[in-house]
Amino acid sequence: MKMKLIYCLAVFFSVTSCGSKMREGNEITATELHYIQELGLLDEGETIILFDSQSSFEVSGNFFTNKRMASYWQNDKPHEDHATFAYYQSIDTIILIDRVKDLSYASYLEVHVNDSSLFNVNVDADSVATYDFYNQALAQWKKVNIRSE
Repeated sequence: MKMKLIYCLAVFFSVTSCGSKMREGNEITATELHYIQELGLLDEGETIILFDSQSSFEVSGNFFTNKRMASYWQNDKPHEDHATFAYYQSIDTIILIDRVKDLSYASYLEVHVNDSSLFNVNVDADSVATYDFYNQALAQWKKVNIRSE
């Protein structure tokens, strides 16, 4: 019985420690910002508001700024690599796909662009952080679109 409890605790802590690496923009280092700029996902003077990663910073990033929503995946399989973004003015709809209760998949924001394309911005966090990410992204999108009308 004691071994079973230890095993269950080990599994629990390994699952919870693999979770989100969500950070506010001011927590991202200059080196990390430079990396995102090199991927073509951040302009000079653009500010990251929230950032989430499902792996190391160099491999995975999902974020929104004062100008856009973006996602990247860079690993040792170049055919799987991508760096995708859309400026708020070109975004038609943002939909939250809530998977916070599913241990196998991350929740994500489905970003529908005016040209009929779409991409996902993954958020691997608990329900409070996931909804906060979504609500802040939605508010930023609305704020930018109201100003541009």
